[in-house]
Amino acid sequence: MLDHIRGYSLISPAVAALAWALLAICLLIIVIALPRHHRVKALVIAVIAGVVLGVGSYVEILLGFGVPSDQLSVGAVASATLAILALFLSIWTIASTWKKSWTLIPALLTVLSSLLVTNQFYALFPDVNSLDMETPYKEEKVSALQSAPCVPLAEWKPKILQPIAAEGTVVTGTPPTPKSKFHPRESYVYLPPAWFTNPRPQLPVLVLMHGIPGTTDQWFSQGEVGLAAHNYQRNHGGVSPIVVTADATGGVFDNPVCTNSAKGNIQTFLSEDLPQWISEEFSATPDRQHWTIGGLSYGGTCALQTIVNNPNSYGNFLDFSGEITPNDGDSHASTVRDFFNNSEQNFREHNPEDLLKTRRYPGHRGLFVAGVEDSTAQKDLRTLNKLAREAGMETSFETVPGGHNFITWRAAMKKFFPVVGEWSGITPQVLPGHPLPRQS
Repeated sequence: MLDHIRGYSLISPAVAALAWALLAICLLIIVIALPRHHRVKALVIAVIAGVVLGVGSYVEILLGFGVPSDQLSVGAVASATLAILALFLSIWTIASTWKKSWTLIPALLTVLSSLLVTNQFYALFPDVNSLDMETPYKEEKVSALQSAPCVPLAEWKPKILQPIAAEGTVVTGTPPTPKSKFHPRESYVYLPPAWFTNPRPQLPVLVLMHGIPGTTDQWFSQGEVGLAAHNYQRNHGGVSPIVVTADATGGVFDNPVCTNSAKGNIQTFLSEDLPQWISEEFSATPDRQHWTIGGLSYGGTCALQTIVNNPNSYGNFLDFSGEITPNDGDSHASTVRDFFNNSEQNFREHNPEDLLKTRRYPGHRGLFVAGVEDSTAQKDLRTLNKLAREAGMETSFETVPGGHNFITWRAAMKKFFPVVGEWSGITPQVLPGHPLPRQS
C-alpha cells in the first residue's frame, strides 16, 4: 500500500485540477469568514493588490530578469499571488477576532496548492516518492575518506578476494580557491564502488552545474544524477565517472555570468581551482580528455563558456537548455558594462558564439539538449551545435520530453550518462571474482 502511494504522480492534469480546486475552495472559505462590515473593503484591497502584485511580478521576471516567456509559468505566478492574498485575508480576519484563527489552516492549504501548481511546470518533484527518495548511495563528509594508492584505470585490477560494494558514496566538501579567490558553496561528489578498492583506479570526471536560482545539491535531489551513476556502475564492474557538482554562481540567486570579473573569477575557479581539488582529493585521471563539464540552463551556458575559453581544462561538455550567449538577465549593455569592462571587444573575445566562429576545437565532444516544449533553448542550441561542428567539435543536438524544467534535465541525464562514460573510455566489464551487483 505504501509503495503504491509513493508511486503517485505529482505532475498530471488531475493533480493540477485538484490543486486549483483546493486553492479556490480555501480562498472562498476565508472570504466567507471575513467580518461582514469589513468584507467589501478587504476584498477590494485584496483584488487591487493582487492585480498589481501578479502583473508586476510577471513583468519584472520577464523584463527585469530577462526570463523568456516560455520559461515562466503564468499559473505559478497566479497561484502564488492568490496564496499570498489568502494569507493576507486570513491575517485581516484574525486581527478582527481571534476566534477565527482557524482561517490560517485554509490559508496554508492555499500555499500547498500553489506549490503543487508550480510543480506542474518546473517538475521539481515528479511523484510522492521524490519528496523523500531513498538514495542508491551512502553519504559521508570528504574528511571521512581514507587514502589509498591509485593506478590508471586501464591497469586497475582489484584483488580477487577484495569485495566491491553494491553502492557508491556521495561526499560533501568545499573546494579551496587559491587562484580564483572565489567563494563557492560546498560540492557534492559521487564516488563509485571501484573508487574504494585498494589500489583505486584513476577515474574520469563529470562536473555538473545548476541553474539560477539553484543549489549544488539539485543535480542529486532533483536531477537524479546519483541514480544515473548508480545504474551505470552496476553494468560496468563498479566503475563510473566521479560526479562533482560545482557552484558557478556563489549564491542561490547570484548571476556572475560565468566569467572572470569583479563579481567573481568563475572561469579561473572552474578551469584551475576545481580540477586541482578533484585531482588531489579524489585521485582522478590526469587525462583531461576524459573530463566532462555540464549543466542545466545557466549551468549549460557556463559549461560551453568554460570549454571554449579554456579548452585544455575539459575534453567534453553537456549543455542542457543553455542560452546562446552569456547574460546578466537584464540587458546586453549591462552585461558588457558590468562583466566585460564595458568593452564589446572583450565580450566577443569570451562569448562562445563568437569564439566558435574564429577558433578551432578539434578533439572536443559535446551534447546540446533541449526539452521538446522549450522553443527558446531549441533555437539557441541548434545554432550553437552548428557552429561547434564547424569549429571542429564532435557534437549533436538532441531533444527529450519536457520544457525548461527537471522533466527535461532528469530525462537528459538518464539518457546521456552512458555517453559520458563512452567519452571517458569506460567499457562494460565483469571482473574475475567480482560479479556485478544484482539489481534489486
